[in-house]
Amino acid sequence: MNYSRTVKKLPFILLLLLFVYMHNTAQTKRQATSMDHFACDSAAANMRGQFLKVSDEDFYGLDKNMEREMSKRLDEVMKLVRETFPGPRGFEAWYYRGTTGNEDKPYVPNGPKYYRLTIPFFPFHCGLVKDSATHMKELLSGNMSAGDETGTWMYISFNNPAWLAGRGENMLLDGKNHKVYEMSTSLVDYWKGFPITGGGIVLTGSYIWEENEGFGNNDGVTNPSIYILVTRKNENAFLPISRKQYLNGLLDKYEKIYQKDSAQRAKNVNYYQQQMDNDKQLMEKGDNRARVALKGDQDMQKKFMSDRKPEDTYNAAKKNVENYLSTAPEDSLKLPARIYGYTDNKHCADWFRPDPKSNSLPVTFVTTNFQYWRTGQNRAAPQMIALRFRFENTNWHSIQIKKQFENNFPIEKLQAMLDK
Repeated sequence: MNYSRTVKKLPFILLLLLFVYMHNTAQTKRQATSMDHFACDSAAANMRGQFLKVSDEDFYGLDKNMEREMSKRLDEVMKLVRETFPGPRGFEAWYYRGTTGNEDKPYVPNGPKYYRLTIPFFPFHCGLVKDSATHMKELLSGNMSAGDETGTWMYISFNNPAWLAGRGENMLLDGKNHKVYEMSTSLVDYWKGFPITGGGIVLTGSYIWEENEGFGNNDGVTNPSIYILVTRKNENAFLPISRKQYLNGLLDKYEKIYQKDSAQRAKNVNYYQQQMDNDKQLMEKGDNRARVALKGDQDMQKKFMSDRKPEDTYNAAKKNVENYLSTAPEDSLKLPARIYGYTDNKHCADWFRPDPKSNSLPVTFVTTNFQYWRTGQNRAAPQMIALRFRFENTNWHSIQIKKQFENNFPIEKLQAMLDK
């Protein structure tokens, strides 16, 4: 046996054995760390949580008696939330009451006041650690904390549809100005026994839909919301407007935009004409810098003159709508204005039917049914309650909170609070 050759190979063999040992140790450590993370997440999900009352939002000038009455009603709603999450585990939630900005104004003149309860949920989580030993130490010590940011929120708003309808826009309907709202479309038919009909617009009882927020298609959305609007049974809080009403209102809107754009275009052209006149006067006085300014002002005026004239845009849009109004069957014009999307180069009839190349859901245009609202009763009494639950569909903890909400929240008790 050649011992000298074996001795020469010994360092290489030892180095190879050391590499194999270190590789196996690192792999074992990674597996242990992964198991520790899983164990820690499981422990976090079962850790006892709590609801914490934090400072309220401003009630914006309401007298103390009204503020106390509103707070008391919102505390009753908070009891339903606690009922939904009995012995809360896996999160810490804050709650606060009040109104925001100018939204404290009544939804209808002399109607009931708007106020709301806001609840952010902060799931427990294990902190970032450098090694499995530290992670295990954190797990065993129960040293877990709630995050300081969250995408899981619940909002319960009284006497205002809040996000469900947005702020709306003024539109001329049958010769009178109305606030018109875009209502989203339902993705489900029933929710806890409540029917969802009419393309997302249920005009009696309670109704719900999910809305996706974010970029991309539905699969890429990380913060969807569940909306529930609770109204009196067999009473219509909103009334859909007809296609004919919507399109005539759109023609009035086109006219106003045209007048505004034409006035602005004329103002721009006149401004640069005045500037060019001033430049020429300065050139006559020997100011050579005015020559450069004149060239710039001439270019700007040419730009405004060469841009598409407002009347061209207006006439094309107007013709599109008028042609449809004059040729569509009268029965179809009486249908609710449910729009699947519209553009200037799209035929008006295509606005009202699905686009096979698009996954977009339609919106229905509605206006407030003022007969629904009662003005002769306590202005703090809820006549409508809007609930929004926002969650993160890529966060396991957020999804668990959402499941508890869907399974346990007593909608019927919320509806029983109306007019009381």
